[in-house]
Amino acid sequence: KIFRRAIRKPKMESANKNILLFGSGMMVLPLLEYLTKREENYITMATNILPDGQKLAAKVRNTTAVEADVTNVDMLRDLIKGRDLVISYVPPPLHPPIARTCVELGVHMLTASYVSDTMRELDPEAKKKGVILFNEIGLDPGIDILATFKVVDEVEEKGGKILSYESYCGGLPSPDSYDNPFGYKFSWAPQGAMRAMGNPAIFLKDGERVEIEKGTVMRQFEPMNSMHPTLKMEGFPNRNSIQYKEEYRLHDTKTLIRGTLRYP
Repeated sequence: KIFRRAIRKPKMESANKNILLFGSGMMVLPLLEYLTKREENYITMATNILPDGQKLAAKVRNTTAVEADVTNVDMLRDLIKGRDLVISYVPPPLHPPIARTCVELGVHMLTASYVSDTMRELDPEAKKKGVILFNEIGLDPGIDILATFKVVDEVEEKGGKILSYESYCGGLPSPDSYDNPFGYKFSWAPQGAMRAMGNPAIFLKDGERVEIEKGTVMRQFEPMNSMHPTLKMEGFPNRNSIQYKEEYRLHDTKTLIRGTLRYP
């Protein structure tokens, strides 16, 4: 008994975390399920469609839904003040007013979206106040970036060079649910996915700059049959890949393509 008492670890009391989540769309439920695995996390879901928020909140613990308008600055201040963390799952054009208020009130913020020019302009003030505005921390962009830098670091440590870089990501539905003409799983706003598919694309191929006109990207696909022994897939370029050449430290790369994966 004495021995057991000596090695017994004291119970650690975790302080509650007050998290504010903007949005009630298709990606929110998995996030709520993940966050509420920790019993100290308490989530307030701010949404402009309160019935949807209430339905989601009822499926997990420690979660309540409130109605919110992210264009109302006074409402944003009331919602954000005193939070430990803000997560924005609203459409990207609506991130900046939330981010500005977070910087003003000294609250950290996460999004899964690409860093827009407007968000980038907030960086100096955020750093000055010690506020973290963490963007591009989803799957794509997010996990792909982490995997890229892992490889880049390993190659640089060995004195090597990366001559070709291709990164593809896509939402692939289960084969028995493959029932839409895009061959794609819409796990986020379909309008946003369609807009991305309609963008022009720029990438490097064997040292040559390649540009694809707006609205024609999905016709410029490449078979991706080597990625899986049984699944046939195809990939097409996604937006401007060349901008990542310096950002990803791919200085020697002759081929640089970031693309989207889908079924043929």
